[in-house]
Amino acid sequence: MPETLAVYRMSHNSLSCDARRMLEDGLRVIETGHSSDPRVRRPAAQHTDGLKQSGVGPTRYHYLTWCAGLVCGGGEDAVPLLELLPESPEPGLDVDLLASTLFTAVPYSQCRTTAAWPGLMTEVMPEVVRFLDALEQRAQGSHLANRILTRLQDQIALLPETLTAGKVYSRDVEVAEPLADFLTPPECDRVCLRLSLLGQPLGVLFLPVFGGLLPATVMKDAIAARFSWAILNRFFKEYLYPNLQFNRDGESLTVSRNDQVLASGIKDSSDPAAVHNAVDWTLFLQELWGFTGWTGADFYNKAPEIPSAGGGKPVREREIIHAEEELPALTGITDKTLKIDFRAGGCSLGVVEISTVDGAISAKRLLTALTINSGYELCCAVVREALV
Repeated sequence: MPETLAVYRMSHNSLSCDARRMLEDGLRVIETGHSSDPRVRRPAAQHTDGLKQSGVGPTRYHYLTWCAGLVCGGGEDAVPLLELLPESPEPGLDVDLLASTLFTAVPYSQCRTTAAWPGLMTEVMPEVVRFLDALEQRAQGSHLANRILTRLQDQIALLPETLTAGKVYSRDVEVAEPLADFLTPPECDRVCLRLSLLGQPLGVLFLPVFGGLLPATVMKDAIAARFSWAILNRFFKEYLYPNLQFNRDGESLTVSRNDQVLASGIKDSSDPAAVHNAVDWTLFLQELWGFTGWTGADFYNKAPEIPSAGGGKPVREREIIHAEEELPALTGITDKTLKIDFRAGGCSLGVVEISTVDGAISAKRLLTALTINSGYELCCAVVREALV
């Protein structure tokens, strides 16, 4: 239910912000929940002794971290709160959970939401680091403080107003615009790319930085590897979908292009992802190879035959074929197979070995073999070179 049903008004003097009192009371509740309770006369057999004792330690540390976040949010030292915890090493604490807890608790102490983090960093981060160092010593977790801090900085870096969060440099990137190398602050070792495409959010990428520089080529590779399928769909929805035919038959959907069926029997047609996954691969192959009247199966079958570039091309020991050029028919091959260096946008997708028939490989057999052997990497390469 997305609607707001109730609003809780906070106060700086609220008892829920009294960290020490909250921790003392909370630890008693946690202890009670992990032990037998004489007030319960007929407990269920599985709960006679409360929750499993193996969970009491992590639960204490989790709740301690919330209370410490309240203290750090006020710019004060949260280390003394550790004195309230029993001596209990817990090296396997959930660092993602503890980082998320701090992410919420620190601004909460000031009656603010997590969106306030960019303006709180200078004031509160020294106390957060001090607490995490002490937490690592108590819990005896390997590099625990740094692992929690890294995940906390990652969450802060995702916020729209954040420029730097510790060692993370944040930047908004429109994928449809040309990418360029950019410099980062010397203290940063990672970059958070908040990606958009055609003005709409696309996703987030964290990339390492070396020497204070993030090259555009690294960004292109990473964006294409992670988001090629989503990028392809956005462009198809913008430029191809308006010319497709969508015909509903009861609860199923049929999608056609120029009266050629792309996909039929799409059940969950209200879900854009269902339509995307059903038709976009065929659209991609049609656009790539230039045969908009083919079905998806046609690209993987031997027929229909297609015209080639020229009347037949004598080949070398290893032939180079570019996806953006018209495919040739290859003739005069003396071996039973031929190795093809398949490239898209100048980048090699690998070497494909294709069997010959009477010393030749037709353009259609070449197309089918290249499509099958390159697979999804072909999509990533085309998106990287043509759309990013």
